[in-house]
Amino acid sequence: LRVMNEIIDTGKATRPVLGVFFDRSFTPGKGAKISSLSPNEAAQKAGIPVGAIITSIDGIRITDQVSAIVRIRSYAPGDKVTIVVTMPAGGSKTFNVTLGSAVSN
Repeated sequence: LRVMNEIIDTGKATRPVLGVFFDRSFTPGKGAKISSLSPNEAAQKAGIPVGAIITSIDGIRITDQVSAIVRIRSYAPGDKVTIVVTMPAGGSKTFNVTLGSAVSN
């Protein structure tokens, strides 16, 4: 509904962006593995490293890249989210992230 109203009002829609690309070959069910980061976007600004595996967003379990994307898209740009990852060297770490935005015409 938010997106529809934005399009009606402005002719454009903004969507939330974490600024990550996922490893498509990563085993589903274990989270969403980050293969690269977009420069100066939310994940990089928060300090989330390449190779980290997102396991939850705001307490909701993330099983694969699709569940991560769907969860991020349920927010608005500028929303603050808590992301738990398994770090590349092992161990779990929590990041507080302010989502960025991208414009769709």
